[in-house]
Amino acid sequence: LVGVELPDDDKPFDAICTALLKAELNIHHASLLRYRRDGRSAVAMYVDDVDLATRTLEDAGLKIVTEGDLLDQDDYL
Repeated sequence: LVGVELPDDDKPFDAICTALLKAELNIHHASLLRYRRDGRSAVAMYVDDVDLATRTLEDAGLKIVTEGDLLDQDDYL
């Protein structure tokens, strides 16, 4: 399971899914997280290879959401 902050974009899922597609990673399922930081939400995705997904998403300029981030969120829903 990997958590990623949604980018400030018109189509935030496109950036995430495109990065994972280029790395030939499968997304088995995804769920929105009850997380908010600086006005942005996040999604948790169950993928084939968490390590490769994490590196791929970071290389694409996306922020990985950790368990610590979930505990320290600054905006409540």
